[in-house]
Amino acid sequence: MRIFERRAKRLIEPSFQHGIYLDFWSFSHLFSGLILGIIWMLFNFSIRDALIISFILATLYEVFEMIMEVSEDIQNIIMDIVLVIFGAYLSFIFFIEYSVLEKILVLLVITTLNWGINYIG
Repeated sequence: MRIFERRAKRLIEPSFQHGIYLDFWSFSHLFSGLILGIIWMLFNFSIRDALIISFILATLYEVFEMIMEVSEDIQNIIMDIVLVIFGAYLSFIFFIEYSVLEKILVLLVITTLNWGINYIG
C-alpha cells in the first residue's frame, strides 16, 4: 500500500494535482471546515468543542484517504487538516451573529461551492 506519493513538484500547485502544501483541493478542505463550523453553531456547540470535533473528523478523513490509497505529501495532509480547522474557526468569526435562516443560506451556498469544486476536480 502506497501512503505518500513521490514528492510534489511545487509548494503550491495551482491545479488539482497535489502540491507539497496547497493545491485546488485545499479550497474543498477550507469550505468543509466552514460547513462544519456553521453546523456546529446551528447545534450550539462551543467553539472549543467545534474545533476539536472538526480536527477529529478531518483526521479521520485523511486516514480514510490513505486507506483508499489517495497518496499525498505528509505536509499536504497536515495542511488539509489545518484548513478544515481554520474554516470552522472562520465560521465562528464571521457567521456567529447571523440568524438561523442566514446561517442555513450561507451553509447552502458554501456546500454548493464545495460540491462544484469536487465535481470539477
